[in-house]
Amino acid sequence: DEGSFGTLLLANSVGINAPDNEDIESLQLLATLLAAHLENNRLLDALVVREQTMSELVRQLFTAQEDERKRMAYDLHDGLAQTLAGLHQRLQGFAGRCPALPAPLDAYLQAILKLAQHCVGEGRQLISGLRPSVLDDFGLLQAV
Repeated sequence: DEGSFGTLLLANSVGINAPDNEDIESLQLLATLLAAHLENNRLLDALVVREQTMSELVRQLFTAQEDERKRMAYDLHDGLAQTLAGLHQRLQGFAGRCPALPAPLDAYLQAILKLAQHCVGEGRQLISGLRPSVLDDFGLLQAV
């Protein structure tokens, strides 16, 4: 029987009268209450295990998410951000070699320099948004 948890055995000592209907009903109620208590404990144990499993899965998900953010931030820093910074520096070097450009070309070059500088700043903000440096420097508790 799927609803059984065990067997409750009652014995009658010699010289004691057999239980009457009221005694039997009381014993049946006691057995039902004991079975309900055992079932509640079993369900509570299952719930605790499920909550522990859920907590571990959430921790693993958080760790994986943070690891991916860290990887993306480093990839952006070591790739795109370095390329943009290099482009900005080369444009500055080019502008320094061309001090006597006609006004329209100089204005165009200054606009390109400003755009390149803006791209470098945007890259830094993106990297910082993915992975604030305080996380690496001081850890999660300090960052929060």
